[in-house]
Amino acid sequence: MKRSRLIHLLAILLSLSVLPSARPTTAEGQKLLNLFNRMYPGASQVEWSTSNNEIMVSFLRNQIYYDAFYSTDGRWIRTEHIIHFDVLPTAVKNTFAKSPYREMERGFSYLVELPRKRTLYKLYVYDEMWREIELIYNSRGIAIAEY
Repeated sequence: MKRSRLIHLLAILLSLSVLPSARPTTAEGQKLLNLFNRMYPGASQVEWSTSNNEIMVSFLRNQIYYDAFYSTDGRWIRTEHIIHFDVLPTAVKNTFAKSPYREMERGFSYLVELPRKRTLYKLYVYDEMWREIELIYNSRGIAIAEY
C-alpha cells in the first residue's frame, strides 16, 4: 500500500514539472495543477516539491513568495508567506511579549492561510544553543502549539 502510494505520488510530481511549458500527464496531476492555477492566477517562478508527504508549491505572486501545501490526493492544506514581526496582529505580539520566548532570538514570522478562511501565525525563535522553536498562534493571540 505504501509503495503504491509512493509510486502514485512520484507520478504526480513527475507530471508537475517545474518547467512552465510542461503539463501533467496524470489525471490527478492535472486536477492539482488546475486547482493551483484557480487559487493563484498569475503565479510565477512556480516550483513543485514534496515535503513530509505533502506536495509543496513555491511561487511568486504580487511580489510575495508563497509556499502552498497540498495532500497527495490533491486537497489544499495551507499556504504560507513571510511577514514582518511588526505587522503581526497586536494580540499575537502581546501574547508573545508575555511568553518565556520573548528574550530569545527571533527568526522569521509567517502568515498561514487555512481552509475555511482561518488564519494562523507562525513565529520561529532560537534558544541559546540555536535550537529552533516554532510557535503557532491564532488571530486572537492564543498560543496553539510549539514545536
